Amino acid sequence: MHQFRNYLTKHNVRFSETEVAENQDWIKRKIKQEVFMSTSVCKKALKVLLEADPQLQKGVEAMPQARALYQNARKIVAQRTGGTIDQP
Repeated sequence: MHQFRNYLTKHNVRFSETEVAENQDWIKRKIKQEVFMSTSVCKKALKVLLEADPQLQKGVEAMPQARALYQNARKIVAQRTGGTIDQP
């Protein structure tokens, strides 16, 4: 992080220590991602990016609920139409 601050200062990028502190986890992930990408390890870079992505995490958490809702909807439709439930 010290080198990162030096880089920002050298390139006249204005920042406050509060901003750095509040975004430290994100900054570290982005630096790690860039290191992996610069060494052509794109899959690892993408993993670093996504492992803390809040939207992705919510999506993963919602998958079991979405599957249950889907199966319940299929069951209701089958009951109403007198059909059978086929697995997708």
